[in-house]
Amino acid sequence: NVKETGLFGVISAEGVDGAFEAVRAEDIGSPGRNIGPVPVRFLQQPADQTFDAGVDAVLEAIGAGMPPPRYQWFHEDPSEVRP
Repeated sequence: NVKETGLFGVISAEGVDGAFEAVRAEDIGSPGRNIGPVPVRFLQQPADQTFDAGVDAVLEAIGAGMPPPRYQWFHEDPSEVRP
């Protein structure tokens, strides 16, 4: 196992999905390799909550994955979802 020391940097590109892994190479500017999508996982599960009808509600969950997960909440019938 080779350990490297020195100055390392990252160039990010908007719109590039996936998880990337750094690869040690003799050539400067090696692009690394795309290791593909990372499955979604919850870092914080949504908590059970009860709300009165007609009041604003805040539902919270924290997830991770690549591409980043997006959430949509609904109660029983997904056709009732409002943006």
